[in-house]
Amino acid sequence: MSVISRLRKYLASLDKKGQLRPCAANTSSESQLLPCQTTPCPPPPYVDWVQQPWHEFQPYSGGNQWTALETKYPSPATEDSSSQDDRPVKNQKLRIVTWNVDAAGIRPRARIAALLAHILSLSPPVDVIFLQEVSKLALGVILENTRVRASWFSTDRDGSRWSGQPFANVTLLSRARFCHNVDMVRRGRKMVLGRVYRIKYKSRYGRDALCCDVHVDSCSCAPQTDDACVRLINVHLDSRAIQPSHRPAQVVTVASALREAGRGVVAGDFNPVLPEDETLVEDNGLVDAWTEKCGSMRGHTWRDTSASGEEGRCASRRMDKVAVTGLDVEAIEVLPPGVISTHPMGWGPCLDERGVVNGGRQSVTPLSDHSGLLCTLSWPGAAS
Repeated sequence: MSVISRLRKYLASLDKKGQLRPCAANTSSESQLLPCQTTPCPPPPYVDWVQQPWHEFQPYSGGNQWTALETKYPSPATEDSSSQDDRPVKNQKLRIVTWNVDAAGIRPRARIAALLAHILSLSPPVDVIFLQEVSKLALGVILENTRVRASWFSTDRDGSRWSGQPFANVTLLSRARFCHNVDMVRRGRKMVLGRVYRIKYKSRYGRDALCCDVHVDSCSCAPQTDDACVRLINVHLDSRAIQPSHRPAQVVTVASALREAGRGVVAGDFNPVLPEDETLVEDNGLVDAWTEKCGSMRGHTWRDTSASGEEGRCASRRMDKVAVTGLDVEAIEVLPPGVISTHPMGWGPCLDERGVVNGGRQSVTPLSDHSGLLCTLSWPGAAS
């Protein structure tokens, strides 16, 4: 936004006495706009999108259940400050985990419970969790977790927004880093929830891109800064080497959505199974976080479990990616899936870099057919 445009916006916000006009409250019950957010980050105008509410667990709401947030009403009592970082938002780092949790694998309840426990045990703690292939059963396990109930916001509380699909993407945001409390945002310590919606691009499998907008200092009625909005997009691109492929158009859509916001990240299962898929991130002006930090090092996150030995190794791919614009990549690493016994509950050894179970234990199954990615991002020029 140019200086002149900012000045015009500021002058338009003044009343006849030269005072800032009060921000208009939004009256929609499912609105994701904040009470003082006059110019929310707009969704992409050129794609179909369906808005949905954020959800939080409310143990005293009469139903002990996950309920839709009405972000126009601040609720300081629900904010989690147990691990709050006292530094301004722009001096904090953003830690994101993305993981395809494998909807088709055996023992889904035990696998998702163990995988979630693994993610929540990471130190330092993560701020954003992108999950793909979340079935309704898996979502139920996630939302029953006591730590998730106490400390996380969820995009979904059931499968009603999944357009009849058996699984979908789900995003969780930590209440230690995000809020819907206006006063906390004014103190500059947390980012605030904005819109959450699903971008409906063309897909052979009915998939969509789950998009979340979060805001920094967005309750000020003064002119907005270029970095007031950060867009977080969780994707599971179409699978298989079917021509014509919809993946190029899907990446074009999400890359355009990021540029519309000016700053953000798209992460998830990119399914790069055709040669043309390998450079889709760079071709659309985004930074591939793995390439940025690790160059040509292997970053494979998926292995064909039906193959073994050298054949299985050659069938592995870097299926999952993190791509950014307007943010700096501090670090990225592959998180191998652990395993659980196919009989009694419990953890087994982790898979090694070749996808082979260490220790030679039998009767185990991986928590997912994908490894996860942990990526640390920061604001350009932010103080350490």
